[in-house]
Amino acid sequence: MRGDASPDYFGSALKTRNVADFELEHFKGKAAHAGKRDIVTEG
Repeated sequence: MRGDASPDYFGSALKTRNVADFELEHFKGKAAHAGKRDIVTEG
């Protein structure tokens, strides 16, 4: 589901926090709403 029909609490397709040595291949997800980042990494 993507666009205005998605609940407000839906955000980025992928979010990581405090992760080391993370590898991602062939990712095709999108953020639920325009203006949100598709992938967010923190820490």
